[in-house]
Amino acid sequence: MKRIVLRPNKNTYSSACKFMKDSLNFELIELFDGTGKSIKSGKEHFAEGIRSISGLLKNRSKYKQADVVIAIGNISNLLLLLMNKLHLVRPKKILWWAFFIHSKKAQSTMSKILRILNSKNVRYVVFSECEVEMYQAKLGLLRESMLYIPYGDWGDTRSDFKNDAETADYFFGGGYSNRDNGSLLDGWVKNLPHERLILIGSKNNSDLVDFNNRYKGDKIKILFDTPSEVFDDYLNNAKACILPFKENTGASGQSVMLRCMRLNKLVVSKDTDIMKEYVNNNSAFLIHNYDYDLVEAVKVINGNPGRCADMLKAQQYLYLTKFSYQTITKRSEEIVGTV
Repeated sequence: MKRIVLRPNKNTYSSACKFMKDSLNFELIELFDGTGKSIKSGKEHFAEGIRSISGLLKNRSKYKQADVVIAIGNISNLLLLLMNKLHLVRPKKILWWAFFIHSKKAQSTMSKILRILNSKNVRYVVFSECEVEMYQAKLGLLRESMLYIPYGDWGDTRSDFKNDAETADYFFGGGYSNRDNGSLLDGWVKNLPHERLILIGSKNNSDLVDFNNRYKGDKIKILFDTPSEVFDDYLNNAKACILPFKENTGASGQSVMLRCMRLNKLVVSKDTDIMKEYVNNNSAFLIHNYDYDLVEAVKVINGNPGRCADMLKAQQYLYLTKFSYQTITKRSEEIVGTV
């Protein structure tokens, strides 16, 4: 059986692809050389899409008669669906891995495109349960054309954390997309002026840049575009992680949430549908504002170690039963087996 993974570069879902190769006998094909950037501007996304299209065409002979193709990348995947529709390639099954179309404008455009390009041999792999209903309603996809696998732990573990990232007690916040850092920072300055907060984001996050330019205090520290290892060091040493989501999108924040669960770290998160797929009020602080709710969560974290221990125990149970390496890899085998 010929199984192929088409991915933009070697850093794309590296751990998941390693499992596909080592355990499920997939051949990995990188569509262009290089490692890619984890944080990209719109122009950089487009440029990588063009390079992926070139690589897709160049490698056509390797996958055109495959039994299963796992395809990663929005722009190149649309071309793959077009070639599949025109019978220029004809794998028995195509899995669009990490299907993620959330903006209203993109959904409107994609619904029209998929009405033309969708085929019976295509399946869409999503990382949140709420996306299944959303894509049924917004894109007209059939439920049976979507396969759900939680965004979970593919074995990206490390133990060599630097404990000197910061020496004083602090809260941590990090992430790059769908973050309402401005509201969190305003609430923090107003209601928690004596507590330390460290945020890691991108220079593309204009609210972080603006705040950093005007803030003159010493309790809030903002870092930009740090390596993943540095991000994890700060998270590992923090009292808790705060996730200030801007909108209740179908999927956002799973990567940081998963890191928190892996590190057994308390979480304070804006109450969103995707977060409730990972935690509940017994295992995290799900808040609705950065005034009363945030202050109460900080009080508990600082002053009620018993309750915090109970929450972490509940969080670890959810992690082990739903998002651990063993659970995720088993689900991956099931998905490949269904096609």
